Amino acid sequence: MPFSFYKLLDKAIQEKSVKDNQKFYELLDSTWHGFTTYLEEQMTMGKGVYIPNFGAFLFKNHRKGDSIRREPLLVFFTSFLTKLMLKASAVQFDQVSHAGCEGTLFEKYPPCVRLSYHAISAKIGFSAKDVEVALKSIFNSLEHLILEGIDGSLDFGLCIVSFRGRVAKPVFKARFLDSCKEKKTFEKTATFQAMTAPKRTLDKTLSESFWSGESAPPLVRKIK
Repeated sequence: MPFSFYKLLDKAIQEKSVKDNQKFYELLDSTWHGFTTYLEEQMTMGKGVYIPNFGAFLFKNHRKGDSIRREPLLVFFTSFLTKLMLKASAVQFDQVSHAGCEGTLFEKYPPCVRLSYHAISAKIGFSAKDVEVALKSIFNSLEHLILEGIDGSLDFGLCIVSFRGRVAKPVFKARFLDSCKEKKTFEKTATFQAMTAPKRTLDKTLSESFWSGESAPPLVRKIK
């Protein structure tokens, strides 16, 4: 049977270190809700989010005619894929192979922020330490289920990520994409290099910030 978020929670509360199953279950549920809300808020404002040991939600600049627009991405870190013997979907392959190091992500795809446990804590009433423990537990459970060969999907709020046949595939929700369009998030295309370079080098620096294959950027799939 395919796993879902609540199957992850059921697995997480079975950890030997858990003393109060009900209390920990409530922490996990609240934390994930706060996490997905925080994630969607940051991305809707045009800020990417770096998630330790998993990947990063980012924006890629690409040309559309004479204009340059942004496109949301979920980049899985190579270490995450290798550890779980996964490969990314065709849409994500180029991004994964060029994910590089944390510094590269922050410089090439700004603005990008590290996941803030304190910001999530403020939303749900648990401590930042509790939030960190809960998220690590959820992602650990996800890894265990994938390694066991169980397929499933996980709802990140702004997108659903499926893990089927050893392939990780994100699909952004129509609601999130429509919200970004309404707030003109996709029109804010300045990069780290562009923000610090003279105007005469703007086109060059924007061009250098593209992933490989910018002449044929991947389409963003969406679901309702």
